[in-house]
Amino acid sequence: MAYLTQDQHAIVTDAVAQAESTTSGEIVTVLADRSDGYTDVVLMWSVGIAFTAMSLFALLPQPFLDLWDSLIGG
Repeated sequence: MAYLTQDQHAIVTDAVAQAESTTSGEIVTVLADRSDGYTDVVLMWSVGIAFTAMSLFALLPQPFLDLWDSLIGG
């Protein structure tokens, strides 16, 4: 299955060659049906927030207990 026509391929090849002429790096082009959903990033943020919340509760439990008591009407 071809993603690009010959003309489109030439346009991309020329653009990459021009960009590479101004840098010491190499540009690699990739065409894919779809990209990653980056669910691992969301997972790491969730872990960080959960760990921070647990740490705060372990260090300062009384403010959280007072908040809980006020929320449940105790």
